Amino acid sequence: MNSGVAVIVLAAGLGKRMKSQKAKVLHDVLGKPMVVHVVEAARQVAGTVVVVVGNQAEEVRRVVSRSADVLYADQDRQLGTGHAVMCALPHLPAGCEQIVILCGDTPLIRASTLKGLVRDHLEHRRDVT
Repeated sequence: MNSGVAVIVLAAGLGKRMKSQKAKVLHDVLGKPMVVHVVEAARQVAGTVVVVVGNQAEEVRRVVSRSADVLYADQDRQLGTGHAVMCALPHLPAGCEQIVILCGDTPLIRASTLKGLVRDHLEHRRDVT
């Protein structure tokens, strides 16, 4: 885990294409809600994880809180990805040097992939990867 790295997990969307009353990120994949897979991978690479919630915010908080200690940012109105990231920024620690932004509906992301991404980003001194 790298204390200079933070992860923002975008989990506020409506998920209209799922045709379900349940928030998209709460649908199970391999026995767990999608967002839980993402948060578990994020916790292995970052000192801080901020989950942006909006649609069914309380249920998303309840589900994620059972498996991980994270911070939450509220996106009261879903005004796009950039807006979601802006909602999370005030929750990042002062010493945060790098930010990884993940979608909460990507349950197959692996910690090893994220670690490699961050390592490569730092080794090549990139501003954006």
